[in-house]
Amino acid sequence: MRQKYLSLTPKEKQIVLGTLLGDGVLINREKGPSMRITHSIKQFEYVKWLWEQLPNLKWQNSQVNVTCLCQKPYQLNGREYKPQIAWFETRKHLFFKYLKGLLYNNSARKIVTRKYLNLLDPQGIAVWWCDDGQCNVIYQNGNPLSRVGFLWTSGFSKEENHVIQRWFRNVWGIECTVKQQQQNKKINYYLRFNATNLKRLVKLIKDYVPECMKYKIDMKYSDPLTYDVEYLPTRTVIKTVNKDIV
Repeated sequence: MRQKYLSLTPKEKQIVLGTLLGDGVLINREKGPSMRITHSIKQFEYVKWLWEQLPNLKWQNSQVNVTCLCQKPYQLNGREYKPQIAWFETRKHLFFKYLKGLLYNNSARKIVTRKYLNLLDPQGIAVWWCDDGQCNVIYQNGNPLSRVGFLWTSGFSKEENHVIQRWFRNVWGIECTVKQQQQNKKINYYLRFNATNLKRLVKLIKDYVPECMKYKIDMKYSDPLTYDVEYLPTRTVIKTVNKDIV
């Protein structure tokens, strides 16, 4: 029997596009890929929100799963830990086949390109930020001293990070810098947003961030008007996918 593919809503497509740049992965299955989303158990409400936003990708009677990462608890600093993850896997869909060719391009890892980034709108960026973004407030004597944002893009190369940097600048009018850090003799790259450009990013995505993830965009300002910064995205109409992709 031929697989029936339900049409995806624009919101579903954006959530898929955003999380595939973050913690979502495509899983090779017979007759086509599916998508798996995995987060720490601390993000259970976020995983549940994602699951609820993808009705046309759910298996019948599917649910969010909780899995232990180890068979036995372990001790650390006198405390017992038994780490868990929250996850779910979607049904197969032609959209995933299209994105697999675009994002993986016969590679074992994701390769971000301007073509892929151009599919994203503020909803997709918001999900990407919920997965991999961080708003950091530095305090001095109990008062906020400075604010900075990070997008942890360590899965992408230096060149790919510069592609993302130029995309934020040219499409959304948001500046960021490519930074690097060394972990276990490996150099990883990430994007840094100063306070002004973090405000611009927050203004762009704040209406699309679920309540359980609002802390990701909380810059600890007492006056909400301070977020009302000027930014001039160059794009006004965003085409999410080709017409032949349902």
